[in-house]
Amino acid sequence: MRRKKVLLMNSSFYPVVGGVENSLRSLAESLSDAGADVFVIANDKGPGGKVLSKKERLFGATVLRYKFLPFFLHSLSCLIFLYKLKKKVVFDTVISRSHITTLIGLFLGYNNINYIASGVYKFRNKDQKDGWLSKVRYLINNKLEALLFHRLEKVYVFSESMVSQVKSVNQKVDVVKVSPGIDIKRFNSAPLTDVRSRLGVEESETLLLFLGRVEAVKQPRKAIECLYYLPDNYKLLFVGDGSELQSCRELVSELDLKSRVIFQGFSETPEDYYSASDYFLMSSSYESFGQVLLEALASGVPIIGFDPASSGVSTATRELASIIGVDSAFTFANKNTSKSLASACLKAKKLTEPELHKIQTELTKNWSWLNVFEVVDS
Repeated sequence: MRRKKVLLMNSSFYPVVGGVENSLRSLAESLSDAGADVFVIANDKGPGGKVLSKKERLFGATVLRYKFLPFFLHSLSCLIFLYKLKKKVVFDTVISRSHITTLIGLFLGYNNINYIASGVYKFRNKDQKDGWLSKVRYLINNKLEALLFHRLEKVYVFSESMVSQVKSVNQKVDVVKVSPGIDIKRFNSAPLTDVRSRLGVEESETLLLFLGRVEAVKQPRKAIECLYYLPDNYKLLFVGDGSELQSCRELVSELDLKSRVIFQGFSETPEDYYSASDYFLMSSSYESFGQVLLEALASGVPIIGFDPASSGVSTATRELASIIGVDSAFTFANKNTSKSLASACLKAKKLTEPELHKIQTELTKNWSWLNVFEVVDS
């Protein structure tokens, strides 16, 4: 029997780590285990500007990388790469997580291309338009995304808020909500006391976790500022890299919090830090879903975030809380301020064994990447 060929596309992939990249990694592993021949396409820009291998085997997939070029030239590089690939390989199913790779795939005539939106550009980047170049990039991407929604018959999303966001750009496109997956084997609630010890965190101390891209939309400064309003036994583990990192380091010095903030930088193994932490801070002002929420829950870590209903943020945190059905797994700040976030931290509670079991059962039963593929490929 012929193995089904599946192409996964995004602008970046492991060792770049983020919600979208983690989803593609887990999807690749799941499809490979199920007997599919999986290819992943991404650019060759790695952490710290490192140039990654053009071709390698990772997570059961053949990873192929096109050359990263500045501004929109990388789109041309991607187009040429996909054009050559199309002549060599015929794919049964194509799944894209980037609006740029999806547009290029449509332009080149790739069959069975399915777009799982990682966000809607005009909402995700509305506060990131400093300088003329950023404004130009913002306007161009808005136009390209609008064109994409016009060309597609169907768009897949992970939350109800994303349904309304896509519809705000194009009312006619069919938007299908599907529950994302989580790799239970990778993210689990096994305690990692050795990591706490290595980080210099005592068992009597409460460790908060910020993990992700250190960009303005993630509001990393609020995660740091909330520590100022908390007792001294609260510490913050700061895992990630990005354009706001230096600003965050300076803020820690200004607030005299150096002894309470642990900067770990970029990590290829974020799973190590979930189970070592007591609570996860979802400080973002915008998330189309937030894969980190599932990763934290699978790791047994309660989530502290802003309430979308009262704080003005656009995240799916409250939506996920209602689905999971374990109240103590989520604590919400009423206002989008660091002080309100700190108040929520003081109210948060650890999960009990029955609650952990209920969450694990829910995630195992209903949050599978194979289920996502079956919906998209139907």
